[in-house]
Amino acid sequence: MAFEDVKKAAEGLKDKAAGLADSTFKDETKTDGVLDAVANAARKVTGGRFDDKIDTAREAADGKIGSE
Repeated sequence: MAFEDVKKAAEGLKDKAAGLADSTFKDETKTDGVLDAVANAARKVTGGRFDDKIDTAREAADGKIGSE
Protein backbone atom coordinates (compact mmCIF):
# COMPACT_ATOMS: atom_id res chain seq x y z
CA MET A 1 0.00 0.00 0.00
CA ALA A 2 1.44 3.34 -1.03
CA PHE A 3 1.74 6.30 1.32
CA GLU A 4 -0.97 8.21 -0.59
CA ASP A 5 -3.38 5.29 -0.11
CA VAL A 6 -2.72 5.25 3.62
CA LYS A 7 -3.15 9.03 3.76
CA LYS A 8 -6.50 8.87 1.94
CA ALA A 9 -7.71 6.07 4.21
CA ALA A 10 -6.73 8.05 7.31
CA GLU A 11 -8.51 11.16 6.04
CA GLY A 12 -11.63 9.11 5.38
CA LEU A 13 -11.57 7.68 8.90
CA LYS A 14 -11.04 11.15 10.36
CA ASP A 15 -14.06 12.51 8.49
CA LYS A 16 -16.19 9.55 9.53
CA ALA A 17 -15.19 9.95 13.20
CA ALA A 18 -15.89 13.69 13.10
CA GLY A 19 -19.35 13.07 11.68
CA LEU A 20 -20.12 10.45 14.32
CA ALA A 21 -18.94 12.69 17.15
CA ASP A 22 -20.90 15.62 15.76
CA SER A 23 -24.13 13.63 15.54
CA THR A 24 -23.65 12.20 19.04
CA PHE A 25 -23.07 15.60 20.64
CA LYS A 26 -26.23 16.91 18.97
CA ASP A 27 -28.44 14.06 20.23
CA GLU A 28 -30.12 15.72 23.22
CA THR A 29 -31.35 12.45 24.70
CA LYS A 30 -27.86 10.95 24.79
CA THR A 31 -26.15 14.05 26.11
CA ASP A 32 -28.79 14.62 28.79
CA GLY A 33 -28.44 11.02 29.93
CA VAL A 34 -24.68 11.32 30.27
CA LEU A 35 -24.88 14.68 32.03
CA ASP A 36 -27.53 13.37 34.44
CA ALA A 37 -25.43 10.31 35.27
CA VAL A 38 -22.35 12.42 35.94
CA ALA A 39 -24.30 14.93 38.04
CA ASN A 40 -25.92 12.16 40.08
CA ALA A 41 -22.55 10.50 40.69
CA ALA A 42 -21.11 13.84 41.83
CA ARG A 43 -24.06 14.39 44.18
CA LYS A 44 -23.56 10.94 45.69
CA VAL A 45 -19.83 11.43 46.20
CA THR A 46 -20.25 14.87 47.79
CA GLY A 47 -23.15 13.83 49.98
CA GLY A 48 -25.37 16.63 48.71
CA ARG A 49 -23.09 19.41 50.01
CA PHE A 50 -22.55 20.92 46.56
CA ASP A 51 -25.83 20.15 44.78
CA ASP A 52 -26.33 23.78 43.72
CA LYS A 53 -22.86 23.95 42.15
CA ILE A 54 -23.30 20.56 40.49
CA ASP A 55 -26.63 21.66 39.01
CA THR A 56 -25.08 24.89 37.74
CA ALA A 57 -22.21 22.99 36.12
CA ARG A 58 -24.60 20.45 34.59
CA GLU A 59 -26.74 23.19 33.06
CA ALA A 60 -23.67 25.01 31.72
CA ALA A 61 -22.44 21.81 30.08
CA ASP A 62 -25.90 21.12 28.66
CA GLY A 63 -25.88 24.56 27.08
CA LYS A 64 -22.63 23.73 25.27
CA ILE A 65 -23.58 20.28 23.96
CA GLY A 66 -26.81 18.81 22.68
CA SER A 67 -29.37 20.31 20.39
CA GLU A 68 -31.55 22.28 22.81
